[in-house]
Amino acid sequence: MLAPIEWINKYANTGTDEAAYVENMVMSGSNVESCTCQSQGVSNVVVGRINSIEKHPDADKLVVMDIDVGDKILNIITGAKNVFEGALVPVAMHGATVYSKNGIQKIKRGEIRGVVSDGMLCSLEELGFSINVIPEKYRDGIFIISEDANLGEDIRDALGLYGSTVDFEITPNRSDCLSITGLARETAACMDNDFKAPDTTLENECSGDINSMIKVRIDTKNCNRYYARVVNDIKIEDSPWEMQKFLMEAGVRPINNIVDITNFVMLELGQPMHAFDYKSLEKADIIITDADEGEKFTTLDGRERTLFADSLVIRDGDKSVGLGGIMGGENSQIRDNTNVIMLEAANFNASNIRSTSKKISLRSEASQRFEKGLDSNLCKVAIERACHLVEKLGAGVIMEGFLDVYPNKAVPKKVHARVSRINKVLGTDITSDVIKEYLERLCMTVDVKGDDLDIAVPTFRLDINEEVDIIEEIGRLYGFNNLEYTLPKSNNASTQSLEYTLVEKSRNILTGLGASEICCYSFTSPRNILKMSEDDAEENLITLLNPLGEENSVMRSQLLPSMLEVLARNYSKNISKVRAFEIGRVFKKVSKDTDDEFESSEKLKLSLGLYGSDQDFFTLKGIINEYLACIGLKKPRYEQATDIPSLHRGRTARIYTADKNNPVFLGFIGEIDPDIADDYGIGDRCYAAELDFDILSKESSLDKKYKPLPKHPAIVRDIAVVVDNDVKVAEILDIVWEASNDLLEDIELFDIYRGDQIEEGKKSLAFTLTYRGKDITLTDEEIKPVHALILKQIEEGTGGKLRDI
Repeated sequence: MLAPIEWINKYANTGTDEAAYVENMVMSGSNVESCTCQSQGVSNVVVGRINSIEKHPDADKLVVMDIDVGDKILNIITGAKNVFEGALVPVAMHGATVYSKNGIQKIKRGEIRGVVSDGMLCSLEELGFSINVIPEKYRDGIFIISEDANLGEDIRDALGLYGSTVDFEITPNRSDCLSITGLARETAACMDNDFKAPDTTLENECSGDINSMIKVRIDTKNCNRYYARVVNDIKIEDSPWEMQKFLMEAGVRPINNIVDITNFVMLELGQPMHAFDYKSLEKADIIITDADEGEKFTTLDGRERTLFADSLVIRDGDKSVGLGGIMGGENSQIRDNTNVIMLEAANFNASNIRSTSKKISLRSEASQRFEKGLDSNLCKVAIERACHLVEKLGAGVIMEGFLDVYPNKAVPKKVHARVSRINKVLGTDITSDVIKEYLERLCMTVDVKGDDLDIAVPTFRLDINEEVDIIEEIGRLYGFNNLEYTLPKSNNASTQSLEYTLVEKSRNILTGLGASEICCYSFTSPRNILKMSEDDAEENLITLLNPLGEENSVMRSQLLPSMLEVLARNYSKNISKVRAFEIGRVFKKVSKDTDDEFESSEKLKLSLGLYGSDQDFFTLKGIINEYLACIGLKKPRYEQATDIPSLHRGRTARIYTADKNNPVFLGFIGEIDPDIADDYGIGDRCYAAELDFDILSKESSLDKKYKPLPKHPAIVRDIAVVVDNDVKVAEILDIVWEASNDLLEDIELFDIYRGDQIEEGKKSLAFTLTYRGKDITLTDEEIKPVHALILKQIEEGTGGKLRDI
């Protein structure tokens, strides 16, 4: 929104320091893009009068003029065709600076075909105005000053070009600020001075019956109000210079007095309006309704538009004369011979205007305002203001009476706020009297009842609906820069959940064990799930309502497919060795009480996977053992399993906690079935494990307890026992731990042998047993009975025999 400060000053005092004004507006929440003076680069340009015009002796298209600039007569040459004797014009004298297409240009006295020119005459473009906003009559010629000015007066003083224009970026919720008066209200509130509303009074109205001339009917839910008046004896001419200047500075091109008034009021009040040539209204039966699908309509810009069924049109009987909320029609525009007009202002549904504007690719100044939402009460104010300007400029005579179709009147909203809440949110100690003053500066009425504030919000503030909006307004006027910087107060110390702590700890541990973390999507293809597990029937999978494709149409019920996809992708890129892990969620259906209803269940899982020539089942088992030990789950138990889908039946195990009597299932480990690995394109043996993170969170212990280094030496004994091939190592470990007492510190399997030195169907298992006393140094005599008992229990429990090594 381009807003000339001089225009704002008509309704609120911005002060003498423009930089300070801009700073105040920014600190109160307004976003200022720039603040520039349109004619800042113009100097030594004065008002002159053309005394005489003669043809150039040596150029057919040039003329030589005598220009009176007050204290001297200048000889100036021009090729402009719109100059005439007696005209007041801007004269750039020797040494002057003006705007050109290449920036600022310095004017020098020079000779043109044998005749000296003491300077040049200026167009509006050379005075700093954009070619897009210059009136048509001055686009290719010299600017003719239409009002009295003193000869020799600086052109910036004569035309009022010293003021700056502020470019405000108006947020969508502040449609009231898309106007000069809206910004003036903000200015008055922020700078604590008075706001003066534009004059809408009328002194003389001619008699007439508007109801006999025009009928108005609203036949759509998307029009909230329609207000109209008639003006007779229209005189089409140029607008006064001040109005033209304000329009150009605000980015609008002046056309004629009537059109300029409608644009001027739109910029001033924020309410779009339109002037119809009354003679073009053949039936004068105005109907605001929806367009016919595919209806053709030619707008003021001369382009034919194809309308939609939800487009709003203003009809004169059966003929469309305006595209509601966007642009008038070419068939009812103001012409030079227009002598009676109908001024109208309406209020339309914001979303409808936005939709239509996008569909027909036409965004106008009017639609930009309507699509953000406008106050219905502005319609009457805008028309009355336009009538006041018509009367003031002598552009017509206002007929008494008006038409106002207003089915649902807008009334001030009631909002309740609390002084204590305002101060708590802002961290301030503002009294209710000060709060009331702030809100009254924003045109609100406030009823203070102790801590409670009953506030009536003006209808133009569509953005204020609840207490938090009031708090924001108080903060703006108090000054967010004046709020004290304090840290938030909390009665509760911040703590991290056990799950979060364990996740972070797990990442550090597994990364330290040489694994790389992967992050995969939570959705996958149902084929990937079904080929991994027959238990996950397709009807048990959670299906996405709006999947990106079949490959991402269900939520994963296990992490293994994602891990295999990553391993396969790395294998396809000839990466010889991979060790990876993922901590992610899996999703399953959980039935409710009724058969046809279910809810989703989420579980956090830990997945590990690896392949490579120097990595096998025991590599992965070692990683898991070390990881579990680091989170307080030492000596996990492994039990062979043959029923886990997707894993090799002979190289798979379930993982349990160490307690044999009350084991807790943690997960599984195994080699991926070769057929499945081949299906994924992995041509090497690969191994994977999946642990239930929810159970790990319950069973783990991250509390570190200090344990001093052993003070006494250990005694190490190696034993090798020959057992049947079907005897599991875990069975022997259980026997050893049960037979030992506190003297046994550790037991570790270090060799498995099958060969010629033992009979067929047998295997040799070699263990290292470590004994250590807590308070004494052990002797062989103290170890022998414990060692002998262990060997005896192994023989009785497994039939194993001690083997010499």
